[in-house]
Amino acid sequence: MFPAGAFFRRAAIAAASLATVAIAHAAPAPRYSITEIAAPAMTWIEVTAVNNRGDVAGYFRSPQPGVSFEAEQGFLWSDGTLAPLGFPTAIRNSRIFGMNDKGVLVGGVNGGNAFTWQDGAWRDLGFVGEGHSINKSGAIAGTTHADSDLMRTGQAFVTGPVEAVELGLLFRRFQFDRIVLCMTQPLFGHPLQSAATASGLPVAYFDWSRGGCQVRSGDLPLDPSLSAAVIVERLLPWLQGRQPA
Repeated sequence: MFPAGAFFRRAAIAAASLATVAIAHAAPAPRYSITEIAAPAMTWIEVTAVNNRGDVAGYFRSPQPGVSFEAEQGFLWSDGTLAPLGFPTAIRNSRIFGMNDKGVLVGGVNGGNAFTWQDGAWRDLGFVGEGHSINKSGAIAGTTHADSDLMRTGQAFVTGPVEAVELGLLFRRFQFDRIVLCMTQPLFGHPLQSAATASGLPVAYFDWSRGGCQVRSGDLPLDPSLSAAVIVERLLPWLQGRQPA
């Protein structure tokens, strides 16, 4: 004899188990597959970019003929085939970090210049650093420590560290018409932010309030979760005096 209620508890457990089995059998098949990407004689490989065409790019390390060290080399994987990209300079190094849907890859030589690669050809971007992302319009975001190279373009002026009280003098001296405030963490009420706002100039900034603060006319609030490529895509028309769509 079972105690009163025991049968119903067991029946309920059995019913729940049957329901779980039925649900498990009814689950849809996975809509993805796993593909191994490997380079000849590689020590390791790193994927850094995928575009909407399904192309994959990155770089890998492998032994090189005629030298005793391993070298990093960019690659493009497309239609199931991996193509090593070689090296843009005599330095045996190339690394790819970004790619757009037109098949333009961006990266650089470790310790050397930034480069793009497309259809078998490397193009030197003319500054020490690396390209990290590129959008559909060809605008590139990346990194550099070569301030002099940036200023040589005529479109940038690098001040070095500045205090908030010095910003007003810089705005007047160089006749800025807008400010990009690159504060990559929420620092509400920071003196630099206050000085930029007090200048009366349009300001692009990361909106850590997620839309909770009022936006001044002409300002460009940016979602901090956006990718570098999307941020560049939104900044370009704003820097030209047009509001992004």
